[in-house]
Amino acid sequence: MRSKRNAVAHLPAQTIPFGDAGYGIEIPEFFVGLDEHRALVGANGTGKSTLIKALVARGIPEGVKAVYFPQELSPEEAKALLLRLQNLDRAERGSVLSLAAQPNAEPESYRTGIAVSPGELRKLALAFAALDGAELLVLDEPANHLDVHAVEALERFLASFAGALVLVSHDRHLVEAVSSAIWRTEALSDGGTRLLLS
Repeated sequence: MRSKRNAVAHLPAQTIPFGDAGYGIEIPEFFVGLDEHRALVGANGTGKSTLIKALVARGIPEGVKAVYFPQELSPEEAKALLLRLQNLDRAERGSVLSLAAQPNAEPESYRTGIAVSPGELRKLALAFAALDGAELLVLDEPANHLDVHAVEALERFLASFAGALVLVSHDRHLVEAVSSAIWRTEALSDGGTRLLLS
C-alpha cells in the first residue's frame, strides 16, 4: 500500500549526537518519498545506526505505517512474532508463511517454534510487515544471519517492495540491487561524521 503523502520520512538539517561524546553525525535536510529506496553505507562507527534510530524516533509523520528492523531482534520481539503467528487462523497463517517464503524462509521452523534462527525471524517479521501494508521499511543490516541464497531472495523481495525503503547494509550487491540512491557517511577530523546524499 502506498502513502498518499508527499514523503513518508523527513529530518531537518542537524547534528545528531553520539551519546555524550560531544560530537555526532552532521546531516543535511532530507526526505524519503513514497516509493523511494534509499541505501545508507559507510564504515563502521560513522553513525549509520545512530541516524536510522533518529529517523525512526522523530522523522516519520504520524499515520505512516512504518516498520523498523534493528540489527538484532530482542528475545521479547522474537517471542511476540512467533506468538502472533501461532494465533492466526489457518488461512492467515498460510498467507504469512507464503510471504515469508519469498525471502527463502523455512516454514517448518516456525511451526515447531524451537531454535528459530535470527535470519528466519527476520524473514517472518518482513512477511508481517508486507501483510500489514507497511508504507516504509527501515532495515539495519537485514542480510545478517542469512546465507547466500536467502540474501538473493531478500534482494528480490525488497526490490519489488512497492513502498519506501531505507536500508543500512555493508552488502554492496544488496545495496545496488534494491536502492535507487545511495547515501554515505564519512568520518571528519574532529571525531564526528557527516552524511552525504547522492
